[in-house]
Amino acid sequence: ELWDYCYIPRCEHSLEENYCRNPDGKPRPWCYTTSSSKEWDYCYIPRCEVERSCITDRGEKYRGPISVTLSGKRCQSWSAQTPHQHNYTTENYPCSGLAENSCRNPNNDSKPWCFTTDPNTRWEYCSVPICGDPEDCFHCKGEDYKGHHNTTEGGLTCQCWDSQEPHRHPFNSTE
Repeated sequence: ELWDYCYIPRCEHSLEENYCRNPDGKPRPWCYTTSSSKEWDYCYIPRCEVERSCITDRGEKYRGPISVTLSGKRCQSWSAQTPHQHNYTTENYPCSGLAENSCRNPNNDSKPWCFTTDPNTRWEYCSVPICGDPEDCFHCKGEDYKGHHNTTEGGLTCQCWDSQEPHRHPFNSTE
């Protein structure tokens, strides 16, 4: 069963090695640098295309138009509260692309899904094609970026997240 709940950010920043990440909600991915003269800097990673017609990972970035479930049921609009009430709103999930009645994955479930227009079926997964290689780009503020980019806009090498040298920081690589 799928539970409705308010958005609560998870500690899934994957602070691996010295890869660019965004564990604190800055405007985009960044890292501490190995330069003693510059503590941190943003990384040059392009924003992903808004429209995704296939899924990578769990499909949390999918923004395509599919609006029918695996069993062929029509999806309920995310802005509607009938026939099924829910808390999946653009206010609670601002970067989830909850537009119209398209299949989405706002709660990081195993794949895109939707509430159905069938009063007897609350929700179902959708059949969305799987993409080839994942993109090395970020969505929204890049809080879910898991790529391997490890240099800053200024060309500096990123400091490893499990190191406190040359810059001390509050982040733990196991977060």
